[in-house]
Amino acid sequence: MSVDFTIEDIRDGVLSASPHSGADKLGKLPDLTGVHKIGISGYKVNLEHLRQIAQVEGLNSLSLCSTGITDEGVRELDGLTELEELLLNFTEITDESIEVLLRLRGLKSLGVNSTRLTAEGVARLREGLRAQGCQVD
Repeated sequence: MSVDFTIEDIRDGVLSASPHSGADKLGKLPDLTGVHKIGISGYKVNLEHLRQIAQVEGLNSLSLCSTGITDEGVRELDGLTELEELLLNFTEITDESIEVLLRLRGLKSLGVNSTRLTAEGVARLREGLRAQGCQVD
């Protein structure tokens, strides 16, 4: 079962979605013009969702916790230069995502708890993002 969103699901520039009514897949996203914060958790997102999210100008906060995102999905987020907060907790990302994450030069907060990143990978992220004042958890 999937859930679709409409423009009415966006309030004050924020799209927030978490499973309800047994839905486990994220359906079609609405036009995301003017959205600055997206919080999707518990749904399986696909590459098309991530491509749409990556096109949102001015997006500064993105939470994709428990979405099943992988390294391939993280590569779709490479152009989000204004992103200040990215939460990828409880996802399937590995050390292969490190280079993309290091290119997100606007990050101030990166959540990578309970992922498949190695301790060495997390240390590399902390070191690489420290100069821009990014907190890596």
